[in-house]
Amino acid sequence: MPPITLLSDFGQFYPSIMKGVILNINHHAAIVDITHSVQPQNIREGAFLLMCAAPYFPSGTVHIAVVDPGVGTSRRAIAVEARGHDRARGYGLINQYFVGPDNGILIPAARRTGEITVYAIDESDFPDASRTFHGRDIFAPVGALLSKGHAINELGTPVDDYKIIDFEMSLEEKRIRGEVIYIDSFGNIITSIPGSIVAERARFGSDLRVNGRTMRFLQTYGLAAGGEPLATIGSHQCLEIAMNRRSAAMFMRLSVGDRVEVVF
Repeated sequence: MPPITLLSDFGQFYPSIMKGVILNINHHAAIVDITHSVQPQNIREGAFLLMCAAPYFPSGTVHIAVVDPGVGTSRRAIAVEARGHDRARGYGLINQYFVGPDNGILIPAARRTGEITVYAIDESDFPDASRTFHGRDIFAPVGALLSKGHAINELGTPVDDYKIIDFEMSLEEKRIRGEVIYIDSFGNIITSIPGSIVAERARFGSDLRVNGRTMRFLQTYGLAAGGEPLATIGSHQCLEIAMNRRSAAMFMRLSVGDRVEVVF
């Protein structure tokens, strides 16, 4: 049976309640935590992490993502079906499902999977839902039902006016501008700049200027001296600013949402 994944900014307590709801509906559910440490209310960070993780799960996986500062308001609950090619294995077709709020968090991951159809969940099916915990009362039940084979079109109606998140990037001949999307536990700075665009303009071993600091463009962290800043293409295929055995975020004084400029 394909797994159900959970991603949220909830920390340690609330996800266990969602898991209980899922297991009451699907006793055999395999539940995988992507993370519950998304920066509180940071929808863009949640969208990026889901986009990075989702392609590596098998066909039929249901992803439930809840970073939801608009919970209890007029924002919709949605479920998304995505169909495309299996990038993890390199062959075959895949379909995955995404469940969460209509605030953009699901769309980058779903689009990376393939062609998408978005459904507005019929919230009248959940008359007793809390105004503050749709993760428990709407998203977990819907995800569990999908994992048991319920047809997605029985849970809502198709819509095409859903919210979209785009990660910012602007390109000039000798300059690329983007944003910090995520800072990992090592202090590595993940940007919105596709690594492929940098690789088209710079060779590994050459120098780049990032926010005014000169650093080498290297294939991996260990090729830099201890404490030396570097630019690399991370496993997420985005430009990453790092330091060998130090925090690049502290060194560069950058936070999530800050602008990044690369000059060649």
